[in-house]
Amino acid sequence: MDKYVNMEVDELVHNILLANDFELEDLLGFNAETAIKKMDKSEAALAPSSLSADA
Repeated sequence: MDKYVNMEVDELVHNILLANDFELEDLLGFNAETAIKKMDKSEAALAPSSLSADA
């Protein structure tokens, strides 16, 4: 694994999974592909109309 991946995994564990307000149950049914599609859709909705018209 490269150093960047190691740093990202460390950040995920220490800053998210071990956070006091994180609930493991929030990950039940998680699907990365679905989550990425939702993020893409959300980002597209936030994009200026001139940029989305060109896409």
